[in-house]
Amino acid sequence: MFHPSFGLILVFSQLYNTCISSGQPLPPDRQARVHEARMEQRILSDIRSFVMQTCSTDYKPGILSSKIQNLTTRIVAIEKLLLSQRRRECTALFGSLESNPVVDVFEDQCYYFGQENVTWIEAQEKCQSVGANLVTVPTSELIYFLSVSPHFHGAPFWIGLRWSDRNWKWVTDGEVVEEKATQWGVGQPNGRSSNLCVVVSTKVKKWYDRICKRTFYFVCELGLS
Repeated sequence: MFHPSFGLILVFSQLYNTCISSGQPLPPDRQARVHEARMEQRILSDIRSFVMQTCSTDYKPGILSSKIQNLTTRIVAIEKLLLSQRRRECTALFGSLESNPVVDVFEDQCYYFGQENVTWIEAQEKCQSVGANLVTVPTSELIYFLSVSPHFHGAPFWIGLRWSDRNWKWVTDGEVVEEKATQWGVGQPNGRSSNLCVVVSTKVKKWYDRICKRTFYFVCELGLS
Protein backbone atom coordinates (compact mmCIF):
# COMPACT_ATOMS: atom_id res chain seq x y z
CA MET A 1 0.00 0.00 0.00
CA PHE A 2 1.15 3.55 -0.76
CA HIS A 3 2.47 5.20 2.42
CA PRO A 4 0.68 8.53 3.26
CA SER A 5 4.00 10.34 3.46
CA PHE A 6 4.78 9.63 -0.20
CA GLY A 7 2.36 12.30 -1.42
CA LEU A 8 4.16 14.92 0.66
CA ILE A 9 7.50 13.71 -0.65
CA LEU A 10 6.44 13.99 -4.27
CA VAL A 11 5.24 17.57 -3.69
CA PHE A 12 8.58 18.51 -2.15
CA SER A 13 10.32 16.80 -5.05
CA GLN A 14 8.59 19.05 -7.55
CA LEU A 15 9.37 22.16 -5.53
CA TYR A 16 13.07 21.46 -5.22
CA ASN A 17 13.81 19.70 -8.50
CA THR A 18 15.66 22.67 -9.99
CA CYS A 19 19.22 23.28 -11.17
CA ILE A 20 21.59 25.94 -9.81
CA SER A 21 23.70 27.52 -12.53
CA SER A 22 27.19 28.91 -12.10
CA GLY A 23 27.88 32.63 -12.29
CA GLN A 24 28.99 35.56 -10.14
CA PRO A 25 29.65 34.90 -6.40
CA LEU A 26 26.43 35.01 -4.37
CA PRO A 27 25.90 37.10 -1.23
CA PRO A 28 26.29 35.14 2.04
CA ASP A 29 22.52 34.82 2.64
CA ARG A 30 21.99 33.51 -0.89
CA GLN A 31 24.90 31.08 -0.48
CA ALA A 32 23.25 29.70 2.67
CA ARG A 33 19.98 29.15 0.82
CA VAL A 34 21.75 27.45 -2.09
CA HIS A 35 23.56 25.16 0.36
CA GLU A 36 20.27 24.21 2.01
CA ALA A 37 18.59 23.64 -1.36
CA ARG A 38 21.39 21.28 -2.39
CA MET A 39 21.11 19.38 0.88
CA GLU A 40 17.37 19.03 0.37
CA GLN A 41 17.91 17.91 -3.21
CA ARG A 42 20.29 15.15 -2.08
CA ILE A 43 17.81 13.98 0.55
CA LEU A 44 14.95 14.01 -1.94
CA SER A 45 17.01 12.11 -4.49
CA ASP A 46 17.37 9.25 -2.02
CA ILE A 47 13.70 9.47 -1.07
CA ARG A 48 12.52 9.35 -4.68
CA SER A 49 14.66 6.27 -5.28
CA PHE A 50 13.10 4.55 -2.28
CA VAL A 51 9.58 5.48 -3.37
CA MET A 52 10.14 4.02 -6.83
CA GLN A 53 11.56 0.80 -5.39
CA THR A 54 8.75 0.45 -2.87
CA CYS A 55 6.13 0.93 -5.57
CA SER A 56 7.65 -1.84 -7.70
CA THR A 57 8.99 -4.31 -5.10
CA ASP A 58 7.43 -6.47 -2.42
CA TYR A 59 9.38 -5.64 0.71
CA LYS A 60 9.29 -7.85 3.79
CA PRO A 61 7.54 -6.10 6.73
CA GLY A 62 10.76 -5.64 8.73
CA ILE A 63 12.68 -4.15 5.83
CA LEU A 64 9.78 -1.89 4.86
CA SER A 65 9.43 -0.64 8.45
CA SER A 66 13.13 0.26 8.52
CA LYS A 67 12.87 2.04 5.18
CA ILE A 68 9.83 4.02 6.32
CA GLN A 69 11.62 5.02 9.54
CA ASN A 70 14.56 6.28 7.50
CA LEU A 71 12.16 8.12 5.20
CA THR A 72 10.44 9.76 8.19
CA THR A 73 13.79 10.95 9.52
CA ARG A 74 14.61 12.55 6.18
CA ILE A 75 11.22 14.25 6.00
CA VAL A 76 11.78 15.71 9.47
CA ALA A 77 15.14 17.06 8.27
CA ILE A 78 13.43 18.77 5.32
CA GLU A 79 10.75 20.24 7.57
CA LYS A 80 13.43 21.72 9.83
CA LEU A 81 15.16 23.32 6.86
CA LEU A 82 11.87 24.76 5.61
CA LEU A 83 11.07 26.15 9.07
CA SER A 84 14.51 27.75 9.20
CA GLN A 85 13.86 29.42 5.86
CA ARG A 86 10.46 30.65 7.05
CA ARG A 87 11.98 32.16 10.18
CA ARG A 88 14.53 34.03 8.09
CA GLU A 89 11.71 35.41 5.93
CA CYS A 90 9.88 36.40 9.11
CA THR A 91 12.96 38.15 10.48
CA ALA A 92 13.28 40.16 7.27
CA LEU A 93 9.62 41.23 7.42
CA PHE A 94 10.03 42.76 10.88
CA GLY A 95 13.62 43.92 10.44
CA SER A 96 12.59 47.58 10.29
CA LEU A 97 11.26 47.46 13.87
CA GLU A 98 14.59 46.41 15.36
CA SER A 99 17.92 45.02 14.23
CA ASN A 100 17.32 41.54 15.63
CA PRO A 101 13.55 41.02 15.90
CA VAL A 102 12.25 38.14 18.00
CA VAL A 103 10.00 36.17 15.67
CA ASP A 104 8.52 32.72 15.18
CA VAL A 105 6.31 30.90 12.69
CA PHE A 106 3.03 29.11 13.32
CA GLU A 107 0.87 27.66 10.51
CA ASP A 108 2.33 29.89 7.76
CA GLN A 109 1.87 33.03 9.85
CA CYS A 110 4.75 35.16 11.09
CA TYR A 111 4.65 36.42 14.68
CA TYR A 112 6.73 39.25 16.10
CA PHE A 113 7.13 39.36 19.88
CA GLY A 114 7.20 43.00 20.96
CA GLN A 115 9.32 42.96 24.10
CA GLU A 116 8.62 46.46 25.29
CA ASN A 117 5.68 47.70 27.33
CA VAL A 118 3.54 49.98 25.18
CA THR A 119 -0.08 51.11 25.01
CA TRP A 120 -2.53 49.28 22.77
CA ILE A 121 -2.49 52.11 20.20
CA GLU A 122 1.32 52.17 20.14
CA ALA A 123 1.43 48.40 19.71
CA GLN A 124 -1.01 48.44 16.79
CA GLU A 125 0.87 51.30 15.13
CA LYS A 126 4.13 49.38 15.37
CA CYS A 127 2.51 46.35 13.77
CA GLN A 128 0.90 48.39 11.00
CA SER A 129 4.21 50.11 10.18
CA VAL A 130 5.33 46.82 8.58
CA GLY A 131 1.94 45.85 7.16
CA ALA A 132 0.94 43.64 10.09
CA ASN A 133 -1.67 43.82 12.85
CA LEU A 134 -1.93 42.78 16.45
CA VAL A 135 -2.90 39.09 16.64
CA THR A 136 -6.53 38.58 15.61
CA VAL A 137 -8.95 35.66 15.90
CA PRO A 138 -6.38 33.42 17.61
CA THR A 139 -7.21 29.74 17.99
CA SER A 140 -6.68 28.02 21.33
CA GLU A 141 -3.63 26.32 19.78
CA LEU A 142 -2.15 29.68 18.78
CA ILE A 143 -2.86 31.19 22.20
CA TYR A 144 -1.01 28.28 23.79
CA PHE A 145 1.89 28.62 21.32
CA LEU A 146 2.29 32.34 22.07
CA SER A 147 1.71 32.01 25.81
CA VAL A 148 4.39 29.38 26.39
CA SER A 149 6.96 31.44 24.51
CA PRO A 150 9.87 32.31 26.82
CA HIS A 151 10.07 35.83 25.34
CA PHE A 152 7.38 37.34 27.60
CA HIS A 153 8.47 35.74 30.88
CA GLY A 154 4.86 34.99 31.83
CA ALA A 155 3.62 38.56 31.27
CA PRO A 156 0.35 39.35 29.39
CA PHE A 157 0.36 40.77 25.87
CA TRP A 158 -1.96 42.87 23.71
CA ILE A 159 -4.05 41.32 20.92
CA GLY A 160 -6.09 43.03 18.21
CA LEU A 161 -9.41 43.14 20.07
CA ARG A 162 -11.02 46.23 21.56
CA TRP A 163 -14.38 47.78 22.52
CA SER A 164 -15.80 49.77 19.60
CA ASP A 165 -19.33 50.90 18.72
CA ARG A 166 -20.77 49.03 21.70
CA ASN A 167 -19.18 45.74 20.73
CA TRP A 168 -15.93 43.85 21.11
CA LYS A 169 -14.38 43.86 17.63
CA TRP A 170 -11.28 42.62 15.86
CA VAL A 171 -9.19 45.39 14.30
CA THR A 172 -8.73 43.65 10.95
CA ASP A 173 -12.31 43.18 9.77
CA GLY A 174 -14.54 44.53 12.55
CA GLU A 175 -15.92 41.06 13.32
CA VAL A 176 -17.88 41.12 16.58
CA VAL A 177 -16.81 38.86 19.46
CA GLU A 178 -19.54 37.65 21.80
CA GLU A 179 -19.12 38.24 25.51
CA LYS A 180 -20.02 34.59 26.05
CA ALA A 181 -17.02 33.41 24.02
CA THR A 182 -15.11 30.70 25.86
CA GLN A 183 -11.79 32.49 25.37
CA TRP A 184 -12.66 35.11 28.00
CA GLY A 185 -11.23 34.68 31.49
CA VAL A 186 -13.42 34.19 34.55
CA GLY A 187 -15.64 37.24 35.08
CA GLN A 188 -14.57 38.74 31.75
CA PRO A 189 -15.21 41.02 30.09
CA ASN A 190 -16.15 43.24 33.02
CA GLY A 191 -16.13 46.62 31.33
CA ARG A 192 -17.75 48.36 28.39
CA SER A 193 -16.13 51.61 27.34
CA SER A 194 -14.23 53.05 24.41
CA ASN A 195 -10.93 52.91 26.32
CA LEU A 196 -10.91 49.16 26.82
CA CYS A 197 -8.70 46.76 24.88
CA VAL A 198 -7.79 43.10 25.38
CA VAL A 199 -4.71 41.23 26.56
CA VAL A 200 -3.96 37.52 26.80
CA SER A 201 -2.92 36.21 30.18
CA THR A 202 0.00 33.87 29.53
CA LYS A 203 -0.66 32.15 32.86
CA VAL A 204 -4.26 31.03 32.24
CA LYS A 205 -4.22 31.57 28.43
CA LYS A 206 -7.44 33.57 28.45
CA TRP A 207 -8.55 37.07 27.39
CA TYR A 208 -8.88 39.99 29.81
CA ASP A 209 -10.05 43.56 29.17
CA ARG A 210 -7.68 46.32 30.20
CA ILE A 211 -7.55 50.10 29.83
CA CYS A 212 -5.97 50.77 26.43
CA LYS A 213 -3.52 53.32 27.90
CA ARG A 214 -1.93 50.72 30.13
CA THR A 215 1.29 49.25 28.84
CA PHE A 216 1.96 45.59 27.99
CA TYR A 217 3.98 43.47 25.62
CA PHE A 218 2.38 42.71 22.26
CA VAL A 219 2.38 40.28 19.32
CA CYS A 220 2.13 41.27 15.65
CA GLU A 221 0.81 38.85 13.05
CA LEU A 222 1.66 38.80 9.34
CA GLY A 223 0.99 36.12 6.75
CA LEU A 224 3.88 34.56 4.87
CA SER A 225 3.55 34.39 1.08
